[in-house]
Amino acid sequence: MSERLVEVPYLLNNIKDNSIILDVGVDRVGYTYNLIRMGCQVSGCDPMRSDCEYPIRFQDMSEDKKFDVIILLSTLEHFAPNQSNYETSEVEIEAIKKCSKILNPDGIIIITVPFGLGKIYEDFIQWDCSILDRIVKATGVKVVDECVFKCKLINGEDIWELSSFIDTINNEYFVERGHASSVYLGVWKF
Repeated sequence: MSERLVEVPYLLNNIKDNSIILDVGVDRVGYTYNLIRMGCQVSGCDPMRSDCEYPIRFQDMSEDKKFDVIILLSTLEHFAPNQSNYETSEVEIEAIKKCSKILNPDGIIIITVPFGLGKIYEDFIQWDCSILDRIVKATGVKVVDECVFKCKLINGEDIWELSSFIDTINNEYFVERGHASSVYLGVWKF
């Protein structure tokens, strides 16, 4: 089972009823239906799909509309996958700064990313503590809540459990299983 098993409940538990939401990367696993049942207004932004309300680059979005929640569920790690230097996180920093301009004053960002041993893969970057710290410091976000989950293979089945940052620092992405071996989940605000 992929990291969605822990990401979606975390997401739903951190969103208040009737929130105005921007889902960057657009839901592909079905949580939008739950949000609509909670009375939320959900807009989507995804440059890879033309069937979205905003089929444009997130960075180019108008700052006229404001949101209570911006969802970056397994999305931000794809913003700059082709960079050759893992230590550079300017694209991610600019994306978080963009969030500050389109969030309502008490708004939150819910972010999840593959986490562990920092590494550039073909189409994403797995974050580690150093990139997380750099982005938080450079953007001035306040971490309201954060946790990491680790996936273990037990009797041929993926089991996700709450873990610690130190216990996940050497985790590499499960390329052969097509999902993260550990994942960072956070609620940030400005």
